[in-house]
Amino acid sequence: MNIVINDYDGRDSYYEERHGSYIIWLGTNGNKTTNKMHELAHINMGTDVEEAREHIARWIQESNFTPEIIEYKHEIIAKSFFNVWNILEDERIESFSPRLFKEHKKVMGRGKTKRDVMHSPVEALLCARFNRYSLIDWHVKGFIKASRLASKERVYALAKNYCAYYITPWINENPDIYYGRDSIQKGL
Repeated sequence: MNIVINDYDGRDSYYEERHGSYIIWLGTNGNKTTNKMHELAHINMGTDVEEAREHIARWIQESNFTPEIIEYKHEIIAKSFFNVWNILEDERIESFSPRLFKEHKKVMGRGKTKRDVMHSPVEALLCARFNRYSLIDWHVKGFIKASRLASKERVYALAKNYCAYYITPWINENPDIYYGRDSIQKGL
């Protein structure tokens, strides 16, 4: 297995597989060493973004949205569902090496506030991921705890349930929300 590590100007780090090699792109957000270890953990644990997108497409079709909501809010639905899966998957992969990511979670959690939680259920899940338990209820915290040391299949089930319980009602009850700058959390 060949792994190539590159810096780039984007905010978030990610990896992709090309021509039999894994390429890790380290963004400007956060600690590069931690980000590199995080992306390597994704590779090692078999995170598959394309597989997740297939699951998410099915969840959207199975969700409690009217066809009109799906048509006009497809971008926010897809990105919100993806972010829920991504948060739970990040917690899963980091849970296998908790000491390695302890400081990362502490630093990331410092910026989370009650206002973030009230902004969207995606932000509430992030608060749970970064141990800001005083800002969220036990139910949201339970999704994070259940994703630790879980299988990929369990994380898909948790993400689907979180989306059905929190994201779908939130989008249905807030027809004026959109996905863009100064709206909901864009990515991790």
